[in-house]
Amino acid sequence: MPEVKGGGIGGWASFAFVGSGCLLVLEIVAGRLLAPTLGVSLYTWTSVIGVVLAGVSLGNFLGGQLADRWPSRSALALVYAAGSLASVTVLGLVRYIDSLQLPSGAPAILQVLWLTTALFFLPSTCMAAATPLLTRLALRSVAEGGRVVGGIQAAAALGSIAGTFLAGFVLISAFGTRRIVAGVAVTLLVLAVAARPPWLRRRLIELGCLLAAIVALGWTSHSSCLRESNYYCIRVDERSLVRERPGQYRGLYLDHLLHGVVDLNDPSYLYYGYERLYARAIEKLHPRGARVDAFVLGGGSYTFPRWLERRHRGRILVAEIDPEVTRVVRSSVHRGSKRGTPTRGACCASCPRGNASTSCSAMRSTTSRFRTT
Repeated sequence: MPEVKGGGIGGWASFAFVGSGCLLVLEIVAGRLLAPTLGVSLYTWTSVIGVVLAGVSLGNFLGGQLADRWPSRSALALVYAAGSLASVTVLGLVRYIDSLQLPSGAPAILQVLWLTTALFFLPSTCMAAATPLLTRLALRSVAEGGRVVGGIQAAAALGSIAGTFLAGFVLISAFGTRRIVAGVAVTLLVLAVAARPPWLRRRLIELGCLLAAIVALGWTSHSSCLRESNYYCIRVDERSLVRERPGQYRGLYLDHLLHGVVDLNDPSYLYYGYERLYARAIEKLHPRGARVDAFVLGGGSYTFPRWLERRHRGRILVAEIDPEVTRVVRSSVHRGSKRGTPTRGACCASCPRGNASTSCSAMRSTTSRFRTT
């Protein structure tokens, strides 16, 4: 057996912390990368969690085999380099996700499971293979086996927790999914260099080329989302949305679902049947021009508040949980329309997470201009 060139547990535990954090960052991002195509559903998250766990299981097994046969810094560096390369391939594959789909007749569960596996199984396997190697490198005697195994596993678990919170609460809304995946690939490449394999100086050109490829892919891989918020992938589509009624329309998509259609030339147009039903009920109770104070729960494309503003007097309060939806509607959906988002006697409350009723009640005492808080 080759000589084990390791060190104390502290340094290897930090590798486990960062590497496992990268794995969970990628897992959280996986759901968002799939959302524009598959939506956010129980099927999606079940597939993501199951595929990542399957990759971790296989990676731990292969990493254990590698740790017994080649327990060295070189092996660890190669594992991290492979994880970096596998992660960056996600950026290439996600561009062609529509082409990767199974035939349209395939069951939904199988479709989601296949796409998740195609994108994320290999990176999960590569990243998980590092943990057994780290344990073997940190282990200097059988007597300290329990402490070493427990320490490495604890560091990996803490890294997973940190990666989960960091991705969900900070990274996605700040940088977007594509840059995060590129960042994961760069971080894994840094770990490969930090392992200080004996061949490092001889392979600087290859590592530099891999780094350049990662940066290039991260820079050129553009999301289909106009904006990625804490809640949705937000898109605006200007294709023909209403075939039976000629006009200039814009559709607001949240993830893969259409949430509203705006006719730029006719602010009174209501796309959805339930909106037209609301309109008929209001007009039956209140003649045109009468005062109607309204509280609208959920902004969407703000078509119904626009209709109310055009037909009736009064104050309109719109509660939209995602402030990015309101910003996109203002800047992109209603841009160029004859009348933009409601401004007369309207107020928009972008309510904080999970507490819409409290926030929107508080907003009733705010100014009567249309604004986001």
